[in-house]
Amino acid sequence: MAHQLELLLVGSTFKRINISEIKALLVLIPPIVEQEQICKHLDTATAEFNALITNTERQIALLREFRTLLIADVVTGKLDVRKAAHRLPVEVGSIKSDMEEIDTIEEEFQEPETMGEAYG
Repeated sequence: MAHQLELLLVGSTFKRINISEIKALLVLIPPIVEQEQICKHLDTATAEFNALITNTERQIALLREFRTLLIADVVTGKLDVRKAAHRLPVEVGSIKSDMEEIDTIEEEFQEPETMGEAYG
């Protein structure tokens, strides 16, 4: 079809085509069975993508909600982060070398006792 259009388009700077020429173009249409197979395949493929998109959007919304709650808890004093803040690396360059310490801090905040103390 692209080749057909190239032969019919006229003009040097702005290509144009006549409506009667468009009507005369040959268009290949697959048999109905093949069309249905193509549609079924596309429906399946897009359903998987839609599920992934929905799940990702849900996770983003939950993370935003968690961030908002965390900030509110720190600001209102319900969560004390001073101890953890003192243990964070001072320089950006030292972050890689201090990953184990950061992991330890994260584990402390995930422990029920720490959460209880922070909210207690």
